[in-house]
Order: sequence, then C-alpha cells, then structure tokens
Amino acid sequence: MPSFRRVAWAVAACVASVGLAVLGANAGCRKAPPDENVYTGSGGAKPPPSGTTPDSGDFDKRALLQAAGECAVGRYRDFEGSARALRDAAAAWRDDPSDVRRDAARDAWRAAMAAWEQAEVFRVGPAARSSEPGGKNLRDQIYSWSLFHRCTIEEQLVDETYARPEFATTLISTRGLGGFEFLAFYGGTDNACPGGSPINALGSWNRLGPEEIGRRKARYAAAIADNIGGHVATLLAAWDPGGGNFLNELVAAGAGSATFGTNQDAFNALSAALFYVEMEVKDEKLGKPLGLNDCTRGRCPEAVESPYARISKENIKANLIGFRRLFQGCGENGAGLGFDDWLRAVGASDLSDRMIAALATAQAAVDALAGMSLEQALESAPAKVEALYGAVKTLTDLLKTEFITVLNLELPKGSEGDND
Repeated sequence: MPSFRRVAWAVAACVASVGLAVLGANAGCRKAPPDENVYTGSGGAKPPPSGTTPDSGDFDKRALLQAAGECAVGRYRDFEGSARALRDAAAAWRDDPSDVRRDAARDAWRAAMAAWEQAEVFRVGPAARSSEPGGKNLRDQIYSWSLFHRCTIEEQLVDETYARPEFATTLISTRGLGGFEFLAFYGGTDNACPGGSPINALGSWNRLGPEEIGRRKARYAAAIADNIGGHVATLLAAWDPGGGNFLNELVAAGAGSATFGTNQDAFNALSAALFYVEMEVKDEKLGKPLGLNDCTRGRCPEAVESPYARISKENIKANLIGFRRLFQGCGENGAGLGFDDWLRAVGASDLSDRMIAALATAQAAVDALAGMSLEQALESAPAKVEALYGAVKTLTDLLKTEFITVLNLELPKGSEGDND
C-alpha cells in the first residue's frame, strides 16, 4: 500500500520554521504543497521486467491502441466543427463589429474551448511537440497556453500584422484560442506595453481611438479563427489514412510502425498524455492560482488559465472528461476500452477502481464550485479550490506511482523530478 506523509498547507508554516531569513517587504510566503505519496511496491500486481509490457492474457493491447487513437481523432473532429462555427461567427463580427456580433463570437469561442479542452489531453503524435514520437507541434498552433503576450498582440493590432501573409508565422503567443479570448473578451481601451514601445512612444495607440480599436480587434480575431481552422485541418490530415496516417502508426506499434518500434513505446506516449492532469491541471491551472507553485504571495488568482472569459473552472471540467475518455473509455461516462481494462487484465482491479473513484471525486469537486468562477472561488471559497486540488492530486499520485509501476510505463519528461 502507498505510504503517506502529510504537511500543513498553511502559509504560516513557512515562516514558523527555525532559522528562516527575514522576508523582504514585498515578499510573500509560498505555501508548501502536500508531500508525495510514494508507492512502496508492496501489494498489487508485480511489475514485469524492464522494457516489457505486462502479460495480460487474452487482453488485446492493439485494440487499446486503436481505441485510444480513434478517440483522439473523435476529439479533433468535434473541435473541427466548433472551429468552423467560430470562423463563421468571427467573420460576422469582423463585418459588423457590433456588441451582438461580438457576443455571438464569444459564444462560439466558449463552445470551441469546451471541445478543445477535451482534446488537450490527447497530446500525442502530431499534436505533441516535435521532440516527441510523431510530434508536429500542432497543438501549440491551435492553443499555446500558457504562452500569451498581450503587448505583442496590441502592437500587431496597431500595425495590422493580422492582415498580412506573415501573420501565419508570428509568435504562437499572439494567435490561437488564447489570443482570440483576449480580443473578444477584454473591453478596455488601454494597452499593456511599456512607455518605450512604439505604439506608446509615438502615440499610435492613442490615435486609433476606442471605436477603431474595437474594429481592429474584430478583424484580428477573424484572422485568428481562419488560422486555427487551417491548423485543425492539418492535424486531422496527419491522422487520416489518406494523409499522414498516424492512426496506423499508433496501432501498428512494434509491427511495422515507423514511429514506434515497440508497443511499449506507443503506450508510453499515451501514458504521457494522461499526465496532462498532473502537469497542467494540478500544477499550472490549480497550483499556481492557489499559491503552491511559482507564486510569492498567499494566492495568485491572476494565474488562472482563462482570465478574460473567466471559464477556467469549465476548462478543468473538460480536461477531466478528456482524461476519463482516454483512461476509462471514450464513450459516455467512460464506456469502452481504456487503460482501466488493461489494469484489470493484469490483476490490478483494485488500482483501476481507486483511480476511477479518484477521478469521480475530482469531477465532483469541480461541480462543487457551481455558481462561481475559479477566481471567485479563490476569493470567497478557497477551501473548495484546495479540495479540488487535493482530489486531482490523489488521482495524479496514483498515476505517477502505482499506475506506471504496474504497467511498467515511463514517467514523462518534466514529471521525473516533481515532488508535489
């Protein structure tokens, strides 16, 4: 059974320690997250020899690869439909920059995000970074969070970069779903650039005036929507049998795949995708706003994922649905073939049950924030956000200890040294 070590989350703990240096006037006290739950190796199924996948009897591992690949394609197709609707709504807003058209574009963006946040978990193959097997960096072209640079967007708003061919190769932090969010949801007419920026030093921003800023935001957003549509088409083509046929590369792992020499390699890639809930959801989307990671104050609510549209909570909910689709099965409420079935096939049914229960607890913790944005919950109900963090951590502790041990999978890059 896992061994547990607990530490207090209270901010006061970091100043109560013996021998702490005096904090600077503007320095805060970083809260210590709970310690790692370390798998001791006792109990459960014994892992196989290094470099092999566990003997699973009659369980069809190739069918699991097929199911996971088809589920990824399904998520991309869902998003493709939402991206088309976003493109149409953005074009209507561009042609008629009224509040009504803007609000319709906002609704289309919310729907696109709901679809994409499930697809986010399937960061495998063409959606992954080029350093990963089959990776083509296509995810970042669609949604580059947490990379975002408001000042550069505003500079490009002034010089109308969005209307030129080179816009397609501008920084990903100025395009994608994140850039669209800022343009559609931030209503202010100020800019975030320093005084030395040409748009301020030369007065070009102020000369635009509020109405022209609004018109250009609509044009810029429409250019982003067009750009996103092109990249999702490329992503689907990369999986399609008539294109890059990555689906076959995944299913044929160890049996003719040019990308995966063994099926173990393919399962490691899929397992790494599951770790989205640890590295992005737990550490970035929850840990940073709670002040547990990279925050020098008690809390950092400005670090939420979606500060302009205020749907950070909804994004996390969609991420957990995506995780369930990959881990348990792609159908409604986890129906279908998933990693949980592989666990049961190797005699680790208890672990499978505990992971599914932990996921359900995390989903319930999101639902407990009903009626509040994540920012509001951080202010008025922080204990509920901490409970959500703790529920996700229970799931990720199982993922990065017992799960990878029983199935003899590798910790993904970036998770090896994570001690929270």
